[in-house]
Amino acid sequence: TGDPEEGRQLASTFLEALNMLYREVEFDQFLGKRQALYRKSEAEVSEVLPSEALIPAMEGFYGKKFASYTLVPSMLQGVSSAFGVSYTDTDGTHILNVFGSFRPKDLEAGDMGFADSHMIEVYTIHEFGHSFANPFIDRLPESFFTNTGILFEPISPKMQSKGYGSWRTALYEHLVHAGEVMITRRMGNLADAERMESNFIEKDGYLYLPVFIGELEVYE
Repeated sequence: TGDPEEGRQLASTFLEALNMLYREVEFDQFLGKRQALYRKSEAEVSEVLPSEALIPAMEGFYGKKFASYTLVPSMLQGVSSAFGVSYTDTDGTHILNVFGSFRPKDLEAGDMGFADSHMIEVYTIHEFGHSFANPFIDRLPESFFTNTGILFEPISPKMQSKGYGSWRTALYEHLVHAGEVMITRRMGNLADAERMESNFIEKDGYLYLPVFIGELEVYE
């Protein structure tokens, strides 16, 4: 509703529920017992950090910068699942890529499943990409989504199977995936970009991707 008081009440209710959950599952004990695994996860990610050229490439392409960029390996995320999140403070807006392991963990062997340089770069471009790209979709008037909503029908089954149940979210994903192709090209990985584009269209069902990429080529 945009009511500040209602927003504060919702935030208070959420925080109270979160504190209750923290106590109920004894999260402090859980965290303490697994410190060695968290350190191992951090070490694996540190060994395969994305190229230092990645963030400048994204900032240069989208014409925007954020205050910080953080990778958050999560032992509680499902394999090959991730999401992007952001928060704003006095220093600016900070964006995060929270991601699960890229393969099943082998705790006995001390393998947390994060040591994959290719996958960590792919997921980072995608999840950081949402913070760069989504605002462009959000600037569109609501009438745009209503007037073009029929375009969602041909791709709806494939999109819904991925959890994207609306035309707006499908547009988010199309723009972010198109951005991935463009960023990968910018970094000089032309073969990877071509293979990525083909997979997005033919395998993942992003039928409008050529339109997005064509427009981004004009933009660039």
